[in-house]
Amino acid sequence: MSDLDLEFEKLKKGLLLNENIDLRNSIEKFGSEGKNVVDMLFKGGFIQIFR
Repeated sequence: MSDLDLEFEKLKKGLLLNENIDLRNSIEKFGSEGKNVVDMLFKGGFIQIFR
């Protein structure tokens, strides 16, 4: 299972890097709806929240 998780992480990272996406800049464009975007990215597994 960890091999699958690793490949999924590589795919997500590759999507963001290959498309040259700046998440912070992109989320800021949504203004007050940015929290909803962050929630969707988290639920989709594209970001992790560290505390």
